[in-house]
Amino acid sequence: MNGTIDGQSVNAVFPLDEVENKDAYYQPLGSTPSSIPSSSVTVPSGSEQNNVSSQVINQLSAEITKAASDANIATQSYANVAKSFDEVKNITDTLFMISITGIGIGVAGIVIAVVALTRKNQT
Repeated sequence: MNGTIDGQSVNAVFPLDEVENKDAYYQPLGSTPSSIPSSSVTVPSGSEQNNVSSQVINQLSAEITKAASDANIATQSYANVAKSFDEVKNITDTLFMISITGIGIGVAGIVIAVVALTRKNQT
């Protein structure tokens, strides 16, 4: 590579990575790798493949059903927690109103007492 990048001259060689053939890693069904003797490789027959496929599908179906059940349980738990918080909020609001009423009655009692004492002293 020869040229400039952002005003800086560049004169370098960048080696490319060695790319391997995909066949070394990918083996289609029914074929055997060349490095393994064919006598040691057993390829399942059609019915065995169907059994394995149905087992995998059944297992995945069971896991999906369990995940859906867990999600429903989590949703129900969330709803219960939200309901509990609403109940606590309502109780707190009620207690706040009762305490404000009590404070108001106490202040009114003090004002009435002050007025009554000042009138008593005036007569």
